[in-house]
Amino acid sequence: MQEELLKRLDALAAKLGVAAEHLWDVLVRQGQIEGMRGVVLAVVGFVVMLIAGRKAARAFRENRDDATMGWVILCFLSGGAALVGQADAWYLLNPEYFALRQLLELLK
Repeated sequence: MQEELLKRLDALAAKLGVAAEHLWDVLVRQGQIEGMRGVVLAVVGFVVMLIAGRKAARAFRENRDDATMGWVILCFLSGGAALVGQADAWYLLNPEYFALRQLLELLK
């Protein structure tokens, strides 16, 4: 499998010529951008989750069931956004992995 991958990468580099190195740089920068987007999404989701959790606790203490359910749903949705953002944040630490994944997707 590794030999096949190397053959495909060589073929792609031959087709792209001088642009191959530029493509790699662009993909690495895109990985950094995706990572930053993930960090922002994770932080925003986490902050909204904290705010919604506090509002849900306050509404629960005041026995407003309909408001409590809305805040709990918002809390779970923003927690999901935080998890999704955290998954993309890894690209900030290793943008070359993002670039390699993109190239492998092109070769399929």
